[in-house]
Amino acid sequence: MQLNRIIACATLAAAVSVMAASQPAAAESLKIVFTHHSSVSNSFWRGVRTGFDQACEDYNADCQMLFTNTEGSIPDQINNIRTAIARQADAIVTAIANDEAICPVIKEASERGIIVLAS
Repeated sequence: MQLNRIIACATLAAAVSVMAASQPAAAESLKIVFTHHSSVSNSFWRGVRTGFDQACEDYNADCQMLFTNTEGSIPDQINNIRTAIARQADAIVTAIANDEAICPVIKEASERGIIVLAS
């Protein structure tokens, strides 16, 4: 679990640093959405969420982690990225399991000025 928290904190720190450097100072907290291809039943991603939530609190960021309804569902992940775009997230963090399917929606987010960190 400690490793999951370190990964989530490092990811959030990178997202916050990139956004802070690219946007003027604002009174509101940054909106960061983390999407991936796993459901809430996946213990690894639940651990990552714990670390992500703590990092968001530490950085005073408005964060949300979106799980898929079905484990490994790429269509659900794409829909979650589209949800983040519609909510006008400042940044989207995502784990790519299928680059051919995910890259077009990542490009869409980038074209709308949303910072995307994908691995």
